[in-house]
Amino acid sequence: MEWIHYLSNSNIPFYIYKIKSGDAIIEACSYKLKKLAIILHGTIYLSQIFSNQETIPISILHKNNIIDLDNYLLYHQSYYKISAIKESYIMLISSNDLINYQEINNRILYSLLINYKLTLYNENHIRYILSHKSIKYRIIQLLIILSTYFGKIDKDLVKIQLKIKIEDLAILTGSNINITHKILNILKSQKILKKSHKTSFIISVTSLINNIYLLN
Repeated sequence: MEWIHYLSNSNIPFYIYKIKSGDAIIEACSYKLKKLAIILHGTIYLSQIFSNQETIPISILHKNNIIDLDNYLLYHQSYYKISAIKESYIMLISSNDLINYQEINNRILYSLLINYKLTLYNENHIRYILSHKSIKYRIIQLLIILSTYFGKIDKDLVKIQLKIKIEDLAILTGSNINITHKILNILKSQKILKKSHKTSFIISVTSLINNIYLLN
């Protein structure tokens, strides 16, 4: 709400989009429209899709994370897709309107810098995931990262309170649906993944601790 109040009081135009779980917003290359996207609520992921339909995951983002679309929309042979893992609200504003406003206060400037820094930190998570050659380790690391944001400890289990489709898991780990499904079954048989219910995951704390080195 802080963003809405500040921009409204400053007469800076903005647009808010509701993205239902499983839906997405497409952003193509444009040199005229310089935009910032701020996640007001929910969880989304950003991916780059090339003309040959190759898809590269960029980041998993949630409340107050900022996407500086100016930094991404430079390559004409691709477009960017903002996909909602859960119902999300995104604010789009013109970066020019924000820069040209003469009375931007220190509190908002500080929020922009801190939240953009957190966005870069989240992008590094995806880079670390993709650095593993093994799809199994990629999936384990993704589950560990999701545990840090959405996990709830219940005795010797960590319940990831986020329903994520297997298609999204495949994209975020640079895999495909069949391989991802196969790896999940292997993790269940090895008792790393206790069970999954309606695409919410439950992991044993012991397995989480044993694989925490993957975050390094």
